[in-house]
Amino acid sequence: MRRSPSKGFSLIELLVVVSVIVILSAILFPVFAQAREAARRTTCLSNLRQLVTAHHLYVQDYDEVLPAWFVPGASGLITWPVYFRGYYRDPQILRQGFVPPADMIQPPCLADYALLAWGPTGDGTSYDPHSRWPGSEWRAGQPPQPMQMAEVRRPAETAQFADGFTCIEETAIDSQHQNNALQVVFVDGHAQRVSHADWWQIDQDEHGYFRHLGAADR
Repeated sequence: MRRSPSKGFSLIELLVVVSVIVILSAILFPVFAQAREAARRTTCLSNLRQLVTAHHLYVQDYDEVLPAWFVPGASGLITWPVYFRGYYRDPQILRQGFVPPADMIQPPCLADYALLAWGPTGDGTSYDPHSRWPGSEWRAGQPPQPMQMAEVRRPAETAQFADGFTCIEETAIDSQHQNNALQVVFVDGHAQRVSHADWWQIDQDEHGYFRHLGAADR
């Protein structure tokens, strides 16, 4: 009894299948990347809202005084992710997942966000506009210079937390999102995506030029 020859793919058919897979991949990969970025933005905004809630609870417990991004401790600096710990439940809100844990060890970084609490800086010119982020100044060897919540002139337009990093002795603003847009939460508690142009917006009043999002006293 003779068996019928088994059927298989010809080389041309195989190449057609591979070509179709390549074309579908080229079409779908950007869609997947956009969906992943949208999910990250949603998670990031949720984290920021929880952080600013913890921040508000801390401020209420300390007579409405806005904190610095660190306080001095017996064995070094104590950064806000540590001294806020009693005000947030899940430590995962400190992470966005962009930076692998191994890369966060040297130097030790505790959060993928920055508490904006620096200044004042700038001389009020258009080349060096004034800024004063909403928080207490704390310089080595000097007493803290606190700023109270009520002193923030524009709480809905003044940024309090933003994408970045907070390490043991260093903090900075740094966007890990597409198009360098920043996820920001403001003093009043609302969070939103801020474009590069909006982040660097400069305004002017009778005292000179100032950072629109970073001048809590103007």
